[in-house]
Formats: sequence, structure tokens, C-alpha cells
Amino acid sequence: MVNAMRKRNLRISLGGELGNMGLSYSGMQLLPELLRSGRWLHLWREARALVASRRMRWRGVLVNTFGPWCPSTLWVWLHKIANGFALEVHDYTAIHPCRLAELDLFARASALKFDLFYRPWKDGFAMRMWGLHSMDPGNSRKAGLAGWQIDHRDPTADVRLLEFCLAVPTDQFLQNGLPRALAHRALADRLPKQVLEERRRGLQAADWHEHLTAARVQIGEELDRLESNQAAARALDLPRLRKLVEDWPSSGWEQDKVIMGYRYALLRGIAAGHFLRRVAGSN
Repeated sequence: MVNAMRKRNLRISLGGELGNMGLSYSGMQLLPELLRSGRWLHLWREARALVASRRMRWRGVLVNTFGPWCPSTLWVWLHKIANGFALEVHDYTAIHPCRLAELDLFARASALKFDLFYRPWKDGFAMRMWGLHSMDPGNSRKAGLAGWQIDHRDPTADVRLLEFCLAVPTDQFLQNGLPRALAHRALADRLPKQVLEERRRGLQAADWHEHLTAARVQIGEELDRLESNQAAARALDLPRLRKLVEDWPSSGWEQDKVIMGYRYALLRGIAAGHFLRRVAGSN
């Protein structure tokens, strides 16, 4: 995309990444908020409306409503039954099991109120504040500007807009089974109907697996280098990454289990290992 923009002499791109924390926030945390506050009739109406509008199945309603209080062992078990994989740390990361135990990451994550099992949040405001505090795109934005002379801007990151949206009650974002209800009302006379009513979810870098497959040989070569690097070999489960490269899929890249293994564990593992190798001076 960057190269295509440069060919057309386009120097500014617009995005809406922080919209999920502000204007286009879905409001799904309203379900556990209603349960916790005892507003069960309101909860029933919203749940029924979500199912009636086919935006969610009853299973999804139950997960989003009771999931925040689900014990981690039960959550993993239910996730494995429903989706075929457990959504444990080893499913979506490449960290070595011994290193995971050494770092005591579960206790450290708990102290930081970070859920390694990614259960739903029970508080919409807390979830959005955590999201805002967990990201700082400044470095990548400046790198894009310096490397390709493209200035990426996000109107939904305007502090005034974010502060307003954070002050709006959650029940204004989920109304009558309509997620992102605030954005629907605000943009009703500004966007085409087909855009407002679009239900399909976009996938960032949808062709990721094509580029990954094209670099399969280079990935294998990088794993060779990482195996001779003490820091990388200690931190990463290199045998697992090697097995992923050997068992390369010919299809099914859209499946969650494949995405977990290749887009998350393999790509993150290679990136982390490459960084460790460079820091160690073995580049």
C-alpha cells in the first residue's frame, strides 16, 4: 500500500484506529455492567435484541455477560471445546515454557491486571482506558513519515473527541441490540447507509500469509541463526517454530488455530528473536 501511495504521490493517509476506544466503541461491556448492577430486565432486552438482529448468538451473549467472572481453567476448557484450541499463552506466543516459568508471567500479569486468557472485560470505561494507555503509535508514525514520506493521521484520536466519548454512558453505545449506536446516530447524515449498516469485519493485512509464504526460506534461515544465539534460544520455543515452518499449510489461513500459530506465534517469535540477535551483536 505504501508503495502504491508513493507512486500516486499521496503523502497523507487517514485512519481510525482509536475509534474503537471512542466514537466507534461497540458498547458490549454493557452486558456485564447490567448484570453486575442488577438491571437484569434491561440486560434481557439487550440480549434478546442482539440475537434477534443476528448480530450475536446466545452463546456469544452468555460469553460476553458471564465471561469476565469465568475461572481461567474453565475459560480455557470452554474455549477449546468451542473453537478447537485453548487460547493459552503457548497458543499465541513463541515464548519458551521454561522461560515463561522463570519470569512468573502469570503473577506479573495479574499484578498489572492484564488477563493472559483474554476474557471479556466487565467495565467498558476501564477497558478503553487500558487500551489507550497500552499503545503509543508515535514511533511507527514517525518511522513511516521518515522512511516513506507518508503522514498517517487518525481523526478519532482527537483528545476532545476521546474525552467526550469516555464521558458518555455505556448504554449509549449499545442500544436495542445495535452496537456502536453512538457512531450510528452521529454519522447518520454523513455516511452512506451501506457504510453505516455494514456488518462484515475488515481484516488488517489480509494478505499476510502470502507475504509470509514468500519469505518461508528466509524464515528458516533466521531460525538457523537464532538457534546459535543464546538469548534467543533461551527465550523462544525454537523447536516449535521450526515445526511450524516444516508443517506449512497449503490452505486454511483464515482458521483461528492457523492464525494463532503463524500470524501470532511465528511472526512475533521471529521478530523478538531478530531483535535479541541484533542486541547481542550476533548480526
